Amino acid sequence: MRIRPFFLALCVLCLAQPAAAGETEGEYQGIADIGYTVAFPSGSLTRNPYGFHTGGRLGYTFSGLPIYVGGQFEYFFGEHLGSNPTGNPSNYIAGGVEGGFDITFNEWVVLRTTAGIGLGAQQGDLGPGNVVNNKTNLGVYISPGVTVLVPLSILLVGADVRGFIAPNNGQVSGISFNFLAGLAI
Repeated sequence: MRIRPFFLALCVLCLAQPAAAGETEGEYQGIADIGYTVAFPSGSLTRNPYGFHTGGRLGYTFSGLPIYVGGQFEYFFGEHLGSNPTGNPSNYIAGGVEGGFDITFNEWVVLRTTAGIGLGAQQGDLGPGNVVNNKTNLGVYISPGVTVLVPLSILLVGADVRGFIAPNNGQVSGISFNFLAGLAI
């Protein structure tokens, strides 16, 4: 039935409450992340340009508004796929801007929906039918995601799932799973 997902979403929105005007002060956030990203479609790839990665985000949540704006940087180490690894693995470097909307649950959990856009550089060889001859392929990426943050005084811990959608010819897209830790001042 189509009514159940709608009813569930309505219940969640009623229990959750965006920070009301005057309730929060604006805050700066610096967050480091570590995670793993799966490339798709991966059927013809012999190398994943993403794999394990590390990076960070710097941003600001506005005073009185549950709106977040910031920048992000990620370095993806890349990995070989399959049983016969040959050549150098491909990797990916990304940097861009992002914005989001915060929903606070009882001041203990913040659910942030985000959307980002940036510039990514995919380096190396991906295998048959993909980028070859170790060129650097530069292009735009789009990064939608969902983040869960738990504020512990000025510390932040959490996790997120986000996509890396690379609509450019020669780049592959991926989905990223991350653990986060940082500070909010």
